[in-house]
Amino acid sequence: MVPMRFIPLDEPEVLALYERKLVVVRPDGHVAWRGDRVPAAPLSLIDRIRGAACGGGDTASPRAVAHWP
Repeated sequence: MVPMRFIPLDEPEVLALYERKLVVVRPDGHVAWRGDRVPAAPLSLIDRIRGAACGGGDTASPRAVAHWP
């Protein structure tokens, strides 16, 4: 299990900055992924973000930012 924290994006300035409804931010502050729909294969996305897989991406849906604690 990957520990994650979800933070709703309500401020228009933040939404404009990220340009997408969903954002995955690594603990070092690097934006690892952005999208407007939940990925069809979320586990593949996590593998790719952590460097365990290669391949194309997918996109996401609700307005939230995922931060690892």
